Amino acid sequence: MVEVGSESVPPRNRRLLVTTRNVQPLAYTIDEVLRAYPIGRTKLYELLATKQIPSFMTGKRRMVRVASLEAFLLAQEQAAS
Repeated sequence: MVEVGSESVPPRNRRLLVTTRNVQPLAYTIDEVLRAYPIGRTKLYELLATKQIPSFMTGKRRMVRVASLEAFLLAQEQAAS
């Protein structure tokens, strides 16, 4: 067993723990976008519908690339200054 913080990790799971601990998402679900950025659900869907924030479907789930969201926010910041 290996102690990681307050949890004991069996040797067979050690590699999984190391490889997944710092993985950054490439895309957010709608709920994750709303948690990460203070914007209303209606406004977000309006921005998605007008393609100001590009999105794609994975099965029935709508996803927004993190890079697309960051580009939109940067453009908004530059427009405001």
